[in-house]
Amino acid sequence: IALANPAPGVQVKGDRLVVKGEASVYEGTVSLRLRDDRGQVMAQGYATAAEGAPGRGPFSAALTFTPPAASRSWTVEAFEVSAEDGQIVYSVQLPIWVGR
Repeated sequence: IALANPAPGVQVKGDRLVVKGEASVYEGTVSLRLRDDRGQVMAQGYATAAEGAPGRGPFSAALTFTPPAASRSWTVEAFEVSAEDGQIVYSVQLPIWVGR
């Protein structure tokens, strides 16, 4: 999984974050999460890559959340979940700034 958007450390204004990248994951399913500075999940969803593993394809999805009143450092996670046991197989995390 490789993230193209957002860039690490970017300031996100508003209540919507578009996550884009490309991945080689089982059935093309990329799971997404946005965690606040305490580790709490503030938004979650998934994207479907244009091609499943072993191929590699682009993906894009939007996460909607309630932004904090002041700017805070949050974390975007893109990960693959094992179809066999539900464990996270691979994860990419990057910090962003969220707030009004």
